[in-house]
Amino acid sequence: MWLLLTATGLRRGEALGLTWSDIDLSTGQLRVRRNLQRIKRELLFGTPKTTRSLRTVSLPKRCMWTP
Repeated sequence: MWLLLTATGLRRGEALGLTWSDIDLSTGQLRVRRNLQRIKRELLFGTPKTTRSLRTVSLPKRCMWTP
């Protein structure tokens, strides 16, 4: 996760909100559609604060694993 955060500039909550359906290894892209937030001791999935935060990010080769 640390490599993903530093290589792509994602925020911690955005990275924790990712699911496998958000990641496309064939195109090398991931979609930021939700984030994980802690609100009053509860972990909740939510949408990012701004519409600019909803985005597609290109994955660097060092973040992609291919068999």
